Amino acid sequence: MKERARNIYRMTEKFYREVYDELAKLADEVKDETELPEMVDAAFAMREAEKLAKRIQVRMKANQEQAERKACHDAIEVYNSIEPIRTEYATGTPDMEMNVRVPSRKKEPQEYARMMEAFGIPRELWDRGQENSPAVDVHWPGMVSMITERAAAGLPLPEGLGPNRTSVMYRLNLRRRRGVLEDAEK
Repeated sequence: MKERARNIYRMTEKFYREVYDELAKLADEVKDETELPEMVDAAFAMREAEKLAKRIQVRMKANQEQAERKACHDAIEVYNSIEPIRTEYATGTPDMEMNVRVPSRKKEPQEYARMMEAFGIPRELWDRGQENSPAVDVHWPGMVSMITERAAAGLPLPEGLGPNRTSVMYRLNLRRRRGVLEDAEK
């Protein structure tokens, strides 16, 4: 494992332990607080701290997804394999799905209509005018699953969904084998 990845985990674990303890202490202090300004300041500080924590979380998630996409892409496209990738820390199983850009009901009404008609959905359920919400609409995760299944079976895309609306999403299903620091901290 790259030392930088291990160090980021160490720093995050340390941060978690220290901050979690402080949060518990602050909760006890606020519970007994009688001064309104102190309560407002505590709420404000926590809101601002939460923003910082979310920014870190977003960056970590982006790095995770980048590594997953690259590993999955290379396993499938370079090594021509969908076999699990085993390390001493985790097992990553390559998985790919077809991403689909669903036509917009408002901005691309002709393509949307062709797609819904191809699915056999009665017009009165999805075409209720621009000001009304449809009774039936596309559920994106379900659409991705269906398009992936159709592609795997060699079936054509439904009307309204041309090849210019699809791309491949590379994912890695991760399973833990041991902790990030288990061998380093013995």
